[in-house]
Amino acid sequence: MLRNAGKVANICNDVIGDIVGTVSGALGISIVVKIVSNNPGTDAFWANIIMTALIASLTISGKALGKTLALSRANDVIFLVGKVLAYWEKLTGKNLGKKNRSRS
Repeated sequence: MLRNAGKVANICNDVIGDIVGTVSGALGISIVVKIVSNNPGTDAFWANIIMTALIASLTISGKALGKTLALSRANDVIFLVGKVLAYWEKLTGKNLGKKNRSRS
């Protein structure tokens, strides 16, 4: 992970961020549809605006909190990810690192 920090950061920031953004947007739309269908007097336009603002604020706050945590406790984050990867390798029997690495 440390040798490929740029690639790891790209995956964490871009790919996972895009997935979370897409899923949260879809869930927001479904919540607004449910609210509007159950309350006929509710204006769908304003409900969409409020839901979009709520999702955007939670997403940006979550990213800022995650970045602060990653910068202040980088070693703990790397250790936790290493433990998860080791558990995954033990569970599946597949090595996620280089195939021919020697331990010294």
